[in-house]
Amino acid sequence: MPQQRVVRSIIVADPQGLHLRQAAECARVAAQFQCQISLKYGDRQAEDCRSPFDILQLGAGYGAEIIIEAVGPDAEQAVREIADILTSSYPA
Repeated sequence: MPQQRVVRSIIVADPQGLHLRQAAECARVAAQFQCQISLKYGDRQAEDCRSPFDILQLGAGYGAEIIIEAVGPDAEQAVREIADILTSSYPA
């Protein structure tokens, strides 16, 4: 059975940009999936979304476009949940 590959582009909605709480939440959610999930911002890439530090190293600010890519059996749901986190604004 071929691996499912899902790619989605999102815009960072939090005025603080991509920050530690979002990165930690993404890592927590990513750990629940079997698929490999990566994020790309410009020329930077977080190849392991299970690591909040990899995600933070993207340095994406408010309004930045991030590409989410997942490959595996549950890729569609993983991309949907990661996108929901990254397009949400967290209270200060």
